[in-house]
Amino acid sequence: MKIGIIDLGTNSVRFAVYNLSNGKAAHCIFKKKLMVRPGQGVFSDGRIRPKTAARLIREFKWFSKRAKSLGATSFSAVATSAFRDAKNGKALAREIFKQSGIRLTIISGRQEARLIALGILTHDRAAQSKCVLIDIGGGSTEISWCSRGRVRKGMSLPLGALRMQQIYLPQERQSHIESKMASISQMRKAIALELRRHHAPRRQLTTEIAIGSSGTIRAVGRLIDRRHARAVQLFSKKTAGRAKPRLMFTKTSLNQLINTMLPLTRTELARLPGMERKRLDIILGGAILLHELMDRLGILKIKTSNYSLRDGLIEDLRLKINRRKRL
Repeated sequence: MKIGIIDLGTNSVRFAVYNLSNGKAAHCIFKKKLMVRPGQGVFSDGRIRPKTAARLIREFKWFSKRAKSLGATSFSAVATSAFRDAKNGKALAREIFKQSGIRLTIISGRQEARLIALGILTHDRAAQSKCVLIDIGGGSTEISWCSRGRVRKGMSLPLGALRMQQIYLPQERQSHIESKMASISQMRKAIALELRRHHAPRRQLTTEIAIGSSGTIRAVGRLIDRRHARAVQLFSKKTAGRAKPRLMFTKTSLNQLINTMLPLTRTELARLPGMERKRLDIILGGAILLHELMDRLGILKIKTSNYSLRDGLIEDLRLKINRRKRL
Protein backbone atom coordinates (compact mmCIF):
# COMPACT_ATOMS: atom_id res chain seq x y z
CA MET A 1 0.00 0.00 0.00
CA LYS A 2 1.42 3.38 -1.01
CA ILE A 3 0.19 6.58 0.56
CA GLY A 4 0.92 10.29 0.15
CA ILE A 5 1.75 12.26 3.30
CA ILE A 6 1.56 16.07 3.53
CA ASP A 7 2.57 18.16 6.54
CA LEU A 8 1.54 21.75 5.79
CA GLY A 9 3.23 23.87 8.43
CA THR A 10 3.61 27.61 8.95
CA ASN A 11 7.05 27.84 7.32
CA SER A 12 7.04 24.96 4.89
CA VAL A 13 5.11 22.11 3.31
CA ARG A 14 6.54 18.60 3.39
CA PHE A 15 5.31 16.06 0.87
CA ALA A 16 6.29 12.40 0.83
CA VAL A 17 5.12 9.06 -0.54
CA TYR A 18 5.52 5.99 1.66
CA ASN A 19 5.15 2.29 1.11
CA LEU A 20 3.24 0.65 3.96
CA SER A 21 3.41 -3.09 3.57
CA ASN A 22 2.06 -5.73 5.97
CA GLY A 23 2.17 -3.37 8.93
CA LYS A 24 5.96 -3.20 8.81
CA ALA A 25 8.12 -0.07 9.06
CA ALA A 26 7.18 2.51 6.44
CA HIS A 27 9.57 2.99 3.54
CA CYS A 28 9.87 6.47 2.01
CA ILE A 29 10.08 6.32 -1.79
CA PHE A 30 9.86 10.06 -2.49
CA LYS A 31 9.98 13.29 -0.50
CA LYS A 32 10.07 17.01 -1.17
CA LYS A 33 10.13 20.10 1.06
CA LEU A 34 9.08 23.58 -0.05
CA MET A 35 9.53 26.81 1.93
CA VAL A 36 6.16 28.24 0.92
CA ARG A 37 5.65 30.22 4.16
CA PRO A 38 1.85 29.81 4.48
CA GLY A 39 2.07 31.79 7.73
CA GLN A 40 3.62 34.90 6.16
CA GLY A 41 1.28 37.70 7.23
CA VAL A 42 -1.16 35.46 9.12
CA PHE A 43 -0.10 36.63 12.58
CA SER A 44 -0.21 40.31 11.60
CA ASP A 45 -3.02 40.41 8.99
CA GLY A 46 -5.04 37.36 10.03
CA ARG A 47 -5.19 35.85 6.55
CA ILE A 48 -3.16 33.64 4.21
CA ARG A 49 -2.08 35.91 1.38
CA PRO A 50 -3.55 35.45 -2.14
CA LYS A 51 -0.18 34.72 -3.79
CA THR A 52 0.61 32.12 -1.13
CA ALA A 53 -2.83 30.53 -1.50
CA ALA A 54 -2.42 30.32 -5.28
CA ARG A 55 0.98 28.68 -4.93
CA LEU A 56 -0.34 26.15 -2.41
CA ILE A 57 -3.11 25.15 -4.81
CA ARG A 58 -0.56 24.69 -7.61
CA GLU A 59 1.72 22.61 -5.38
CA PHE A 60 -1.13 20.40 -4.14
CA LYS A 61 -2.20 19.70 -7.71
CA TRP A 62 1.39 18.64 -8.43
CA PHE A 63 1.51 16.52 -5.24
CA SER A 64 -1.63 14.72 -6.39
CA LYS A 65 -0.21 13.92 -9.82
CA ARG A 66 3.19 12.90 -8.45
CA ALA A 67 1.72 10.62 -5.78
CA LYS A 68 -0.53 8.88 -8.31
CA SER A 69 2.43 8.39 -10.68
CA LEU A 70 4.23 6.58 -7.86
CA GLY A 71 1.25 4.34 -7.18
CA ALA A 72 -0.20 6.06 -4.11
CA THR A 73 -3.88 5.29 -3.63
CA SER A 74 -4.70 7.70 -0.79
CA PHE A 75 -3.48 10.76 1.12
CA SER A 76 -3.08 11.84 4.71
CA ALA A 77 -2.69 15.62 4.66
CA VAL A 78 -2.73 17.93 7.69
CA ALA A 79 -2.35 21.68 8.21
CA THR A 80 -1.23 23.23 11.47
CA SER A 81 -0.89 26.65 13.11
CA ALA A 82 -1.15 29.02 10.11
CA PHE A 83 -4.37 27.41 8.91
CA ARG A 84 -5.73 27.24 12.46
CA ASP A 85 -5.24 30.99 12.91
CA ALA A 86 -6.04 32.27 9.42
CA LYS A 87 -9.57 33.57 8.86
CA ASN A 88 -9.50 32.06 5.36
CA GLY A 89 -7.82 28.79 6.40
CA LYS A 90 -10.94 26.60 6.15
CA ALA A 91 -12.02 28.16 2.85
CA LEU A 92 -8.56 27.59 1.37
CA ALA A 93 -8.56 23.96 2.56
CA ARG A 94 -11.89 23.47 0.74
CA GLU A 95 -10.47 25.05 -2.43
CA ILE A 96 -7.39 22.84 -2.28
CA PHE A 97 -9.64 19.78 -2.10
CA LYS A 98 -11.79 21.05 -4.96
CA GLN A 99 -8.81 21.57 -7.28
CA SER A 100 -6.44 18.77 -6.23
CA GLY A 101 -8.68 16.11 -4.73
CA ILE A 102 -6.56 16.11 -1.56
CA ARG A 103 -8.58 16.52 1.62
CA LEU A 104 -6.60 18.77 3.96
CA THR A 105 -7.40 18.35 7.67
CA ILE A 106 -6.70 21.32 9.94
CA ILE A 107 -5.60 19.66 13.17
CA SER A 108 -5.74 21.16 16.65
CA GLY A 109 -2.67 22.03 18.68
CA ARG A 110 -3.27 19.02 20.95
CA GLN A 111 -3.49 16.70 17.95
CA GLU A 112 -0.28 18.18 16.60
CA ALA A 113 1.51 17.63 19.92
CA ARG A 114 0.28 14.02 20.05
CA LEU A 115 1.45 13.20 16.53
CA ILE A 116 4.87 14.81 17.03
CA ALA A 117 5.35 12.85 20.25
CA LEU A 118 4.19 9.63 18.57
CA GLY A 119 6.74 10.06 15.78
CA ILE A 120 9.64 10.73 18.14
CA LEU A 121 8.73 8.12 20.76
CA THR A 122 8.34 5.44 18.08
CA HIS A 123 11.69 6.00 16.38
CA ASP A 124 14.06 7.85 18.72
CA ARG A 125 15.77 5.68 21.34
CA ALA A 126 16.78 8.76 23.33
CA ALA A 127 13.10 9.40 24.03
CA GLN A 128 12.48 6.10 25.81
CA SER A 129 13.58 7.39 29.21
CA LYS A 130 12.19 10.40 31.09
CA CYS A 131 12.37 13.39 28.76
CA VAL A 132 10.75 16.56 27.50
CA LEU A 133 9.99 16.89 23.78
CA ILE A 134 10.04 20.39 22.28
CA ASP A 135 9.02 21.17 18.70
CA ILE A 136 9.23 24.83 17.62
CA GLY A 137 7.32 25.44 14.43
CA GLY A 138 6.62 28.66 12.60
CA GLY A 139 3.38 29.43 14.43
CA SER A 140 3.23 27.17 17.47
CA THR A 141 5.37 25.20 19.89
CA GLU A 142 4.42 21.72 21.05
CA ILE A 143 5.81 20.38 24.35
CA SER A 144 5.35 16.87 25.76
CA TRP A 145 6.58 15.46 29.06
CA CYS A 146 7.29 11.75 28.64
CA SER A 147 8.48 8.76 30.60
CA ARG A 148 8.88 5.09 29.64
CA GLY A 149 7.90 5.83 26.07
CA ARG A 150 4.54 7.41 26.94
CA VAL A 151 3.29 11.01 27.04
CA ARG A 152 2.36 12.10 30.56
CA LYS A 153 1.46 15.70 29.71
CA GLY A 154 1.31 17.55 26.40
CA MET A 155 0.49 21.07 25.28
CA SER A 156 0.52 23.39 22.29
CA LEU A 157 1.47 27.04 22.73
CA PRO A 158 0.73 29.84 20.22
CA LEU A 159 4.44 30.63 20.05
CA GLY A 160 6.56 30.01 16.95
CA ALA A 161 9.59 31.38 15.13
CA LEU A 162 7.62 33.11 12.36
CA ARG A 163 4.94 34.35 14.77
CA MET A 164 7.62 35.87 17.02
CA GLN A 165 9.23 37.59 14.03
CA GLN A 166 5.95 39.06 12.74
CA ILE A 167 4.71 40.31 16.11
CA TYR A 168 7.90 41.34 17.91
CA LEU A 169 10.75 41.54 15.39
CA PRO A 170 9.45 42.98 12.11
CA GLN A 171 12.13 44.47 9.89
CA GLU A 172 11.45 48.08 10.94
CA ARG A 173 12.18 47.26 14.60
CA GLN A 174 15.53 45.64 13.85
CA SER A 175 17.36 48.71 12.54
CA HIS A 176 18.12 50.07 16.03
CA ILE A 177 19.46 47.90 18.83
CA GLU A 178 17.40 49.76 21.46
CA SER A 179 14.05 49.03 19.77
CA LYS A 180 15.18 45.47 19.11
CA MET A 181 16.02 44.89 22.78
CA ALA A 182 12.69 46.40 23.90
CA SER A 183 10.83 44.07 21.52
CA ILE A 184 12.78 41.06 22.78
CA SER A 185 11.87 41.97 26.36
CA GLN A 186 8.17 42.01 25.35
CA MET A 187 8.63 38.65 23.61
CA ARG A 188 10.14 37.04 26.71
CA LYS A 189 7.22 38.30 28.85
CA ALA A 190 4.71 36.89 26.33
CA ILE A 191 6.42 33.48 26.41
CA ALA A 192 6.36 33.43 30.23
CA LEU A 193 2.66 34.39 30.21
CA GLU A 194 1.75 31.55 27.81
CA LEU A 195 3.61 29.00 29.93
CA ARG A 196 1.74 30.14 33.03
CA ARG A 197 -1.57 30.20 31.17
CA HIS A 198 -1.08 26.59 30.06
CA HIS A 199 0.10 25.47 33.52
CA ALA A 200 3.47 24.21 32.32
CA PRO A 201 5.22 22.13 35.01
CA ARG A 202 7.65 24.00 37.21
CA ARG A 203 11.39 23.47 36.89
CA GLN A 204 11.69 20.80 39.57
CA LEU A 205 9.12 18.62 37.75
CA THR A 206 10.96 18.49 34.43
CA THR A 207 14.26 17.05 33.24
CA GLU A 208 17.63 18.64 32.52
CA ILE A 209 17.83 17.27 28.95
CA ALA A 210 15.16 17.77 26.29
CA ILE A 211 14.78 16.40 22.78
CA GLY A 212 14.23 19.09 20.19
CA SER A 213 12.63 18.54 16.80
CA SER A 214 11.71 20.86 13.89
CA GLY A 215 13.81 22.85 11.46
CA THR A 216 14.27 25.81 13.81
CA ILE A 217 15.92 23.81 16.59
CA ARG A 218 18.10 21.84 14.16
CA ALA A 219 19.14 25.10 12.46
CA VAL A 220 20.12 26.57 15.84
CA GLY A 221 22.08 23.40 16.64
CA ARG A 222 24.01 23.62 13.37
CA LEU A 223 24.91 27.27 14.01
CA ILE A 224 26.19 26.43 17.49
CA ASP A 225 28.07 23.41 16.16
CA ARG A 226 29.83 25.51 13.53
CA ARG A 227 30.87 27.98 16.21
CA HIS A 228 32.30 25.08 18.31
CA ALA A 229 30.46 26.45 21.33
CA ARG A 230 30.15 23.24 23.34
CA ALA A 231 28.05 21.48 20.73
CA VAL A 232 28.68 17.79 20.16
CA GLN A 233 27.67 15.80 17.07
CA LEU A 234 26.02 12.50 17.92
CA PHE A 235 26.27 10.29 14.84
CA SER A 236 23.86 7.38 15.12
CA LYS A 237 23.12 4.51 12.79
CA LYS A 238 21.56 5.50 9.50
CA THR A 239 17.89 4.56 9.69
CA ALA A 240 15.05 5.03 7.23
CA GLY A 241 17.38 6.84 4.84
CA ARG A 242 18.35 9.52 7.36
CA ALA A 243 22.02 10.48 7.40
CA LYS A 244 21.67 13.79 9.26
CA PRO A 245 23.84 14.04 12.38
CA ARG A 246 22.21 14.61 15.74
CA LEU A 247 23.45 17.52 17.80
CA MET A 248 23.54 18.34 21.47
CA PHE A 249 23.98 21.86 22.76
CA THR A 250 23.68 23.65 26.09
CA LYS A 251 21.61 26.59 27.24
CA THR A 252 24.85 28.48 27.75
CA SER A 253 25.99 27.94 24.16
CA LEU A 254 22.53 28.97 22.91
CA ASN A 255 22.77 32.20 24.92
CA GLN A 256 26.19 32.86 23.38
CA LEU A 257 24.72 32.45 19.90
CA ILE A 258 21.85 34.84 20.69
CA ASN A 259 24.28 37.48 21.98
CA THR A 260 26.32 37.09 18.80
CA MET A 261 23.26 37.51 16.55
CA LEU A 262 21.61 40.40 18.44
CA PRO A 263 23.61 43.34 16.99
CA LEU A 264 23.96 41.88 13.48
CA THR A 265 22.23 43.16 10.36
CA ARG A 266 20.58 40.76 7.93
CA THR A 267 23.68 40.87 5.72
CA GLU A 268 25.96 40.14 8.67
CA LEU A 269 23.70 37.29 9.85
CA ALA A 270 23.99 35.66 6.43
CA ARG A 271 27.78 35.44 6.88
CA LEU A 272 27.57 33.32 10.05
CA PRO A 273 28.95 29.82 9.41
CA GLY A 274 26.09 27.36 9.05
CA MET A 275 23.37 30.00 8.53
CA GLU A 276 20.52 29.00 6.21
CA ARG A 277 19.43 31.98 4.08
CA LYS A 278 15.81 30.82 4.17
CA ARG A 279 15.81 31.28 7.98
CA LEU A 280 17.53 34.66 8.18
CA ASP A 281 14.42 36.55 9.25
CA ILE A 282 13.17 34.03 11.84
CA ILE A 283 16.30 32.50 13.38
CA LEU A 284 16.73 35.12 16.13
CA GLY A 285 13.11 34.88 17.27
CA GLY A 286 13.29 31.09 17.21
CA ALA A 287 16.53 31.03 19.21
CA ILE A 288 15.19 33.41 21.86
CA LEU A 289 11.97 31.38 22.13
CA LEU A 290 13.95 28.18 22.67
CA HIS A 291 16.22 29.82 25.27
CA GLU A 292 13.25 31.18 27.22
CA LEU A 293 11.58 27.75 27.21
CA MET A 294 14.78 26.07 28.42
CA ASP A 295 15.24 28.67 31.14
CA ARG A 296 11.69 28.50 32.49
CA LEU A 297 11.41 24.70 32.25
CA GLY A 298 14.79 24.05 33.86
CA ILE A 299 16.33 22.45 30.76
CA LEU A 300 20.12 22.65 30.49
CA LYS A 301 20.73 20.70 27.26
CA ILE A 302 18.96 19.94 23.99
CA LYS A 303 19.45 16.85 21.84
CA THR A 304 18.11 17.28 18.33
CA SER A 305 15.92 14.68 16.68
CA ASN A 306 15.33 14.04 12.99
CA TYR A 307 11.79 12.79 13.67
CA SER A 308 8.67 14.94 13.81
CA LEU A 309 5.00 15.30 12.81
CA ARG A 310 5.35 13.46 9.50
CA ASP A 311 6.68 10.38 11.30
CA GLY A 312 3.78 10.56 13.73
CA LEU A 313 1.30 10.64 10.85
CA ILE A 314 2.87 7.54 9.33
CA GLU A 315 2.94 5.65 12.64
CA ASP A 316 -0.65 6.63 13.36
CA LEU A 317 -1.70 5.23 9.96
CA ARG A 318 0.30 2.04 10.48
CA LEU A 319 -1.34 1.43 13.86
CA LYS A 320 -4.82 1.99 12.39
CA ILE A 321 -4.10 -0.46 9.54
CA ASN A 322 -2.93 -3.11 12.02
CA ARG A 323 -6.02 -2.63 14.19
CA ARG A 324 -8.30 -3.09 11.17
CA LYS A 325 -6.50 -6.31 10.25
CA ARG A 326 -7.09 -7.72 13.72
CA LEU A 327 -10.85 -7.11 13.54
